[in-house]
Amino acid sequence: MKKMFALKASAAIVAMAFAGQAAAVVTTTVNLDAATGAAVHATQLTLSDTNPLVGATTSPNFSAKIGFGVSASQTRYIRLDYTNATLDVAHGTVIGTDLEAATTTGALDGTGGSIAKVAGGAIGDSYVIYQITPAIGISAAEIIDFAVPNLRVTSTGSAVSVSMQLHETAVSAVAGTTGAALLYSKSGNLVTFASALNFALVPATQTAAVETSFKKFCSVSATTCDATTAVVTKGLGTIAYNAVATSLTRAGAAPALTDLLTTADVVVAGDFTAAAAAGSVFIDSDNNTTQCDTASLTGTLNTAKTTATFAVNTTAVTAAANGPYLCYTVNGTTVLPVQAVTARLDVLTQPADTTTASVAAATVGNIAHDGTELQAPWFSGASGWISRFALTNTGSTAGTYTAAVITETGNVCTTGTGASGSIPANGQLTVNASDICTSFSGATRGAVVFTVASPTSSIQGVYNLVNATTGSVSTYPMLRPGTN
Repeated sequence: MKKMFALKASAAIVAMAFAGQAAAVVTTTVNLDAATGAAVHATQLTLSDTNPLVGATTSPNFSAKIGFGVSASQTRYIRLDYTNATLDVAHGTVIGTDLEAATTTGALDGTGGSIAKVAGGAIGDSYVIYQITPAIGISAAEIIDFAVPNLRVTSTGSAVSVSMQLHETAVSAVAGTTGAALLYSKSGNLVTFASALNFALVPATQTAAVETSFKKFCSVSATTCDATTAVVTKGLGTIAYNAVATSLTRAGAAPALTDLLTTADVVVAGDFTAAAAAGSVFIDSDNNTTQCDTASLTGTLNTAKTTATFAVNTTAVTAAANGPYLCYTVNGTTVLPVQAVTARLDVLTQPADTTTASVAAATVGNIAHDGTELQAPWFSGASGWISRFALTNTGSTAGTYTAAVITETGNVCTTGTGASGSIPANGQLTVNASDICTSFSGATRGAVVFTVASPTSSIQGVYNLVNATTGSVSTYPMLRPGTN
């Protein structure tokens, strides 16, 4: 079999111009019969009159069986139609370069066969018609190889495709697919488009330990979550951003991040008021088995500590089995709120003729609380009433608790001995509101949050209010955040 395609001089010069780039140039040949070989190009890289796909390098040559036998010295017409593209370089008429029979030597390779461009094929056209007269008979199964010149792509929103048709007459070829003497046709994609930017988030959930009053994280290496094994640094989830090697550049090379953007920020949003110090939110991308041991990229916290911004500056962070983790180091003295932490990619500047869009925020990690939280949104400390909380523990171990009181602005609760304690295993504990708040500076009312170091399936609670005079009783189940 002969070499299927020869580069035109102009295409070869362009290919040489790209040869100095870091990535190797990729040449793809599309097989229409097998529907294989279509190149995938980056949607972010604009293809236009000034940025065409380069023939035989990034705009693939293709092959297809002729589909209907042509006898020696018999004249037939081959029409090519391009969809979503026009010609940036005119189709030529060189025998054995623009189209040739792959296996039948002498048929269309210049040793006797005849090829003439009879219509279309000029710069700006989307079709070309060739008149062929083979010197040797060609069977219906004969593979014809076609060279594609540079193409101006109309839109990266849809594929660039080609239709190859064999016609009996020139009139039919001009009419195209509606021709009465259409003998065979085959079509398929030459180029498809996909995003070359990968921004991947794999969320994880880290738990703040109730035994530390939710001020430190549970350690994954410990069998239980307690104050002794709690840690101050955890990976909230993994985050990666890089260029996808399978989506080619205009030059037919595997793209680098620098092809897609010049500067960008990864912005992580959450409540970071428990951050230990500057650099407490960082990306650990050494990808070894120790999570969050090395800060390779450090986020800059805003004044309110609601965002951490990482300057990408075209430095790719690649996904791996053990990272890169988005890490958070806490001070161990501030409560970690339950929350979902998000991350987004803001593209700030990019190369000319590039349209890389920013990536919207999505969850990169979650912070949860272990134990049980029960809330009474209101309780009364007024005289003449018995105000109390009944807590039940069906677990096999006692559950320690703390009670935090929330009051109206300016109203101060003086806490008493009931603000902490233990609910016995398989038992019940009644806590008087007056033992939690011995006095108020203002109105004798408030809300209370019980935090219990026991599984939520074991702990129940109700608020009970009794009129000391009439004996009337009101009972209200306590609320569980996220379930009520």
